[in-house]
Amino acid sequence: MKLEPYLTLGGLEIANSLRTLSYLRVLGHPAQPTLQYPLPFYEGLGYSDLYSDLYGSDPYVVGNLGCYCSVLDTGPYARPSYDPAPWYDPDRPESDDFLGLRLDLELVPAAKRPVTPLVRGGASVGAVTYGVRVLQATGEAYAMSRAGMEYGERWLARALLGSAGCGDDVAVILPTCPPDDVDDPDGYLRELAGIGVVDGPVFTVIDAELPECDIEAVSFQLAAGDPWLRKRTLLVDEALGAGTGWSGRITAPPSADTALVVTIGGGSSADDTTITSAGAVVVSYTVDGATDTLVLDSSRRVVTDGGGDGFGVLDFSGPPAWLIAPSGESIDVTVRSGPGPIGLRVERVDLEL
Repeated sequence: MKLEPYLTLGGLEIANSLRTLSYLRVLGHPAQPTLQYPLPFYEGLGYSDLYSDLYGSDPYVVGNLGCYCSVLDTGPYARPSYDPAPWYDPDRPESDDFLGLRLDLELVPAAKRPVTPLVRGGASVGAVTYGVRVLQATGEAYAMSRAGMEYGERWLARALLGSAGCGDDVAVILPTCPPDDVDDPDGYLRELAGIGVVDGPVFTVIDAELPECDIEAVSFQLAAGDPWLRKRTLLVDEALGAGTGWSGRITAPPSADTALVVTIGGGSSADDTTITSAGAVVVSYTVDGATDTLVLDSSRRVVTDGGGDGFGVLDFSGPPAWLIAPSGESIDVTVRSGPGPIGLRVERVDLEL
C-alpha cells in the first residue's frame, strides 16, 4: 500500500514532503538546481495550490508542491529556524541548514495464511494470522551544507528511536489525500500502534555528480506490533454528575472492526463508575474514581491503571469482556456514575487492514 509522504512517530514529525520541498523552493537558487529537484505533477482534488498562487507559474512550484496534500500544508514554510521545523535547535545553528526528508512510504500487508502441501496433491490453506506490520521508507534527505546534512543524519537516527523505548510508540500516516470539500480532513489520518524502528536509517550517495552535502538517499524500516490501521474518533469527553451516565450504540463499518477506549477517573468517591456492555454476556467494571484513572482499551485488549490502588479497584467476574463490534455489527455500551461525579472520555477506534 502506497502512502502519502507524511510520517510522525511518538508525536514528532519525521517527514512532511510538502514542508521540505517548500524549503527547497524558498531557499534554493538557480545555481543549485539539485536543490529544486522537480517531481512529476499529478492532478487531483485535495492537493495544495497555495504555493502556485504565491509564485505564479514557476515550474518548480508545480512540480515540487502541486502534488502534495493540502491537509499537510500548515505553511507557508519559510526556513527551519523560522517555522520552526521539528529538528531545529537554536543552540545548533547548523540545524537551520538541514531541510528535511522527501519520503516514499509503503505499508506491507500483515494478513497471512499458511499453506501446507498434501501428499495426495494440492495443498491445505490454513487460518488467517496477523503478523507484524512493516512500514518501508525510502527517499532523499536535503541540506544546504555538510554540517547541516550531518546534523540531519544524527537527528533522524535519534528521532526514529521514538519516545517509549519498548515499542509502544504510535506512528501517524496518511494513506490517501482527502478532497478539499470534506468537513474533517484529519479523519483520513491513520495510526499504527506499538511501532519502532527495526532497520536504518541508512544514508547513501544518489549520484556521484550530486554533492552529498545537498542531497543523499535515505532508507529505514519501522515495524508495528499491532497490525491494524487505527482511525480514532472522540465520542465524549466530559464530567458526569452523580447518578448520571452515558449510553451509545456503536456500529462498525463494513471495512473495519470497531473498538472503544474508555478512560474514567478523577471522581470523588469509591465505587464510582460502572461500564456495561449489553450482549450475550454482560460484564461490569467498577473503578475507585477518587484515586485512580482507569483506561479500558478494547482496541489493544489491555486495561491500564493510572495510579492509586492498582488493579484492586477493578470489580468483574471472569475475564474482561472487550467492547468490540465486529465488521458490520453493533454493540450497546452504558457508563453509569456512582454516588459521586466522575471524569469520562470515550474514544471510538476503527481497526482497518
